[in-house]
Amino acid sequence: MADRCDLANGVEVEKPEGITESQYASDLAEFGAFHALNIREHLNGFSGYDNIDFNVVSVE
Repeated sequence: MADRCDLANGVEVEKPEGITESQYASDLAEFGAFHALNIREHLNGFSGYDNIDFNVVSVE
């Protein structure tokens, strides 16, 4: 979840219990690809994917 499309305030990510590291990495890659293909082009400014602050929350 993010409160801004440019992700300037970070992204809160829920990590389900029992998910493998490979599955988790795939989920994050899919998120980045979706954002790049569907949202980024509509932004007037974006600081880049290397500037995103991910807050990971484990969910049981």
